[in-house]
Amino acid sequence: MRIAITTLRTLRTNVEIKGNVYNHNEVRQLSGSSSLKDLYDNIAAGALHNSSERYDAPKCHEETRVAVQEDIFSWITDGDKDAEPKRILWLTGPAGSGKTAIMGSVAETCQRQEQLAASFFFSSSSGSPDRQSKRCFVSTLAYQLRQGKDLEKLISPRILASIEKDPAIFKKRLDEQMEVLILGPLRASQGKYAGFTAPRIIIIDGLDECDAQPEQGSASTRTKEQDQIEILSVLLHASKDPSFPFKIIIASRPESWIRRFFSAPSAVQGPAAEIFLDNKYSPNEDIALFLRSKFAEIRRRYDHLPASWPSEEIIALLVVNSSGQFVYAATVMRFIETPSQPPQAQLDVVLSLRARDEEDPFGPLDALYTKILSSSPNPKVTFLWLRAYRIPWHPCASFFNSLCESSAGEAYLTLGSLPSLIRFPQIPDHGDMYHFYHKSFLDFLEDPNRCQTFRHLGDKPVLEWICSRFGRSLMANGPEVLVNEKVCENFIELFLRLWDPWVERGDPSMVIPDEVLSNCDPEWWAGFMAGNHTEDIEDRDLHYKNRQHFCRDLYVMVHKNCRALSPCSPSCRRWRKALRTTPFFRDWKRHRPEWNAFALALDKFCLKRMPPRPENRDAQVEELVSTPLFSSQKYAS
Repeated sequence: MRIAITTLRTLRTNVEIKGNVYNHNEVRQLSGSSSLKDLYDNIAAGALHNSSERYDAPKCHEETRVAVQEDIFSWITDGDKDAEPKRILWLTGPAGSGKTAIMGSVAETCQRQEQLAASFFFSSSSGSPDRQSKRCFVSTLAYQLRQGKDLEKLISPRILASIEKDPAIFKKRLDEQMEVLILGPLRASQGKYAGFTAPRIIIIDGLDECDAQPEQGSASTRTKEQDQIEILSVLLHASKDPSFPFKIIIASRPESWIRRFFSAPSAVQGPAAEIFLDNKYSPNEDIALFLRSKFAEIRRRYDHLPASWPSEEIIALLVVNSSGQFVYAATVMRFIETPSQPPQAQLDVVLSLRARDEEDPFGPLDALYTKILSSSPNPKVTFLWLRAYRIPWHPCASFFNSLCESSAGEAYLTLGSLPSLIRFPQIPDHGDMYHFYHKSFLDFLEDPNRCQTFRHLGDKPVLEWICSRFGRSLMANGPEVLVNEKVCENFIELFLRLWDPWVERGDPSMVIPDEVLSNCDPEWWAGFMAGNHTEDIEDRDLHYKNRQHFCRDLYVMVHKNCRALSPCSPSCRRWRKALRTTPFFRDWKRHRPEWNAFALALDKFCLKRMPPRPENRDAQVEELVSTPLFSSQKYAS
């Protein structure tokens, strides 16, 4: 990607950004370049409507959702003429009703008409953690606003100057970020963009998919409701500022806390303009159009299918089963298009499904999800993999595959058989993530009342299975499936980083059993821990902490089953002897009072065991688990 940098002295240069490497093409040192780098490092690039991460994101099929798009564009162009004009439009509707497809199509149209100022597409089904939290929300909007042709020369230098003045702005509250990165530069430029006449639109999709982000260093636990309301409050405040020339479209499910916000007397001069995706917008007619078009595409690929395939009766039945949910129709068509079976055979499977509860609008969709999972080679293992991947730790596909595989090719056999539900990375060695096509599938996986067939595989079995995979990696000194030395080293670096949040969960199932520890090579691990495996100065502190925490956890864990005044088990003696040779053990004794000689003696004879975790670790672990580096190409194989 090449980005034009406008400096504080209105000079320009080019920066080529590849991963973490920035190549400047001009010899002179420019004052704006570091600020732009800081800004770029704190955006969620995948959340842009036209990002490569969203290359296959849903959009409205031609001639569908026409009425609702007309209403949206009517509000954009003529909403200011209303008796009580609103600066915010809320598009809402039930799960699977097509909100993201509509917003994607509206964003594309606005961009073609040069009306799109910025966009942010939240996604809990995305592998990118920055699309699942508020962390990069304001900075991503600021990054896009500074590129607008009407505002680039006016606000871009001011945004970069604000970052240069306060590089910590990205760690502050959203209202402070909005003030410094967007509202302040706009106010300073107010009156200078008199030609700014076209309506300019900011699009926010999937607000309800923004999850809670732990506050680093804070003992309090935030909820996703609080973070979502914080985003809404910041947008409302901005929309009321006279210097803010943009209209905002927000799409979300009709969650109660979001509806309460828009219904509050202080909100948006009264309730926001609202569009609810109900039967008024004839979803059944649009779904039928979509199905006919997709079946026509299949007929063109398969010459033997007659022009009358499938019958109108079958299309009508699929429309009824959709219950107004585009996600059902889209999943059905992806399933029928699966190349492993002929289209008619796949269609027959869909038609044979029966919902467990005919009154449940999600019944047909749940039956379809269950059937697709059950058709995999090993449904139980497939379900475990899916649930394990969704626990918030954000691994890239290559690491996750290496951790979970017990035989070569198992990852593709397990997850590659679900092309209608998830996107399997074509080159999983490049830091790519697995992508789930729709949040409704994640809702299904996490609700035992909906996935009845797999309800016995709750959180505890999933955690125990993941723990067993960590144990297999300990025994194998890396991935269980053999890989080359460099890939193995990269795997262990991620293994050590992910170890911390797993053990921090405090779940009894996260203890490595003694029979596993006794089959490991503690001398090898101690040697690896003592080695220097990074030349990146920025990573050295994290590199050291990962090893320190890992060694300390194992030092305590191996002693867990030893009994008072009795000899330690052979595996405990062997592990502790090896770990005492690492520099971390000397550091603990030197800097931590709880590791004094008397405490170690009490621990040795099980009279008073060492605590499993030192104090004040929560903030460190929250920082580890909330950062997106697990998917970095730096760690990819």
